[in-house]
Amino acid sequence: MMIETFTHGDDTTEDRLFSLIGRWLVSEDVIAKLGMPVTARAGDLWLVEIGTSGLPVGFTQMRLLKSSATAHVRYLHAADGLKRTKDALLAAVIASAKGKKMATVYTNDRETEPLWERHKFKKIPRKRGVFCRFELTMELKK
Repeated sequence: MMIETFTHGDDTTEDRLFSLIGRWLVSEDVIAKLGMPVTARAGDLWLVEIGTSGLPVGFTQMRLLKSSATAHVRYLHAADGLKRTKDALLAAVIASAKGKKMATVYTNDRETEPLWERHKFKKIPRKRGVFCRFELTMELKK
């Protein structure tokens, strides 16, 4: 398995990015699982896991909020809901955020999703319906 990273707005790679994940972005089932339609702005980072078959098996999107040294994981989708794919994508997000010197990584997800706590994210009591905030404080080396 391999994870490819793309920057939204990069004309040299956007065609490849959307050829890999475009079908998921317009899928009613995927939108329902994510809890909202997918949007992006220039500079957002997309990480796409490519399976052994050469086909994508999942994606995540991260927005860097540089003014607060925070990374927001906006979406994370595994094609078959595979735990291994979700874990690999989230580990790649954490590594990328650490490499970019982000102090905090956070997301909003269903309160019952075990992925975040497996990766040491803390549940923050900011509940919105079935969603709550999960937050990871990074240990950055100086």
